[in-house]
Amino acid sequence: MLRNFHDIRAGVAGTLLVLLLAVLLGGCADRDQLSEQERAALEQRVRERWQTLVDRDFEKTWEYSTPAFRRIFSKSLYLGNFSYATEWELTGIEVLNYDAR
Repeated sequence: MLRNFHDIRAGVAGTLLVLLLAVLLGGCADRDQLSEQERAALEQRVRERWQTLVDRDFEKTWEYSTPAFRRIFSKSLYLGNFSYATEWELTGIEVLNYDAR
């Protein structure tokens, strides 16, 4: 039963991550294009954040969240959403658009 609970939590965490990414990407649909320097900096930040997931350093991953996100979700609440059974792997980066505002 405990294993089933962890599987459900891992599934919920994955679903929430996908929904968060969809909302973030959807909100960027009509924004200005990034310069090459901005794009490179963003891609580097994405790689660094994903490496914290691969390393299971979820405290560091939380630090990559926006200040608004951190005001709503405490670090302890955020850390409780991760399963150590999940294998994280960055398979590629595709920058569609980005709005730093």
